[in-house]
Amino acid sequence: MAIQLRRGNEADLDISQLKSGEAAVCLDSGKIIVKLSGGNYLTLTDTDAIQEIVAGKAAASHTHAQSDITGLETALAGKAAASHTHAAMTGASSITSGTAGMVPAPTSGEQDKFLRGDGAWASFNVLPDLSAFSPNSFFRGKDLGIVNSSNMDAFITNHGISTGEFTDIYVGDYFTSPYNGEDTIFRIAGFNLYMWSGDTELT
Repeated sequence: MAIQLRRGNEADLDISQLKSGEAAVCLDSGKIIVKLSGGNYLTLTDTDAIQEIVAGKAAASHTHAQSDITGLETALAGKAAASHTHAAMTGASSITSGTAGMVPAPTSGEQDKFLRGDGAWASFNVLPDLSAFSPNSFFRGKDLGIVNSSNMDAFITNHGISTGEFTDIYVGDYFTSPYNGEDTIFRIAGFNLYMWSGDTELT
């Protein structure tokens, strides 16, 4: 709000004409008359009066120590600095525990992965190394495709059936093969094949 200021001799001044917040400088007497709200007036006769009014008042631009503000030090105690860092998490292993921290950022294309306990991003469809399992100990349920007279020998050889090795074939796997003139799904329920019968090799 702009402050209106009038100048002139006090004898010529009609203070009733001053508006609230308006001041008049009396050139002949050196007074400053200010009209306050409610119709009251404040008359300043010299700089000492002004100094008395502003004594103990803070400068327009000033600072405060934390201790000057009640409760501020307590509220800030234990808070992190505005600029700080966090340690990265470490994953757990079979013999050591992990530590809390910032998780590793996933890269592009890993939006469907999950963060494992070892700290790595992994897909939900990750399967264990099946080579460590006996064919009878793991139910997989994989479609082995179509098996007919044209590829029967290759199927037996590729899966190590004739040798008893059973390569990449497990309980629950299935294949489609013609039976009685119709395509029929055969599911593997188990393996009960001996490579040796007494002292005679299976042929």
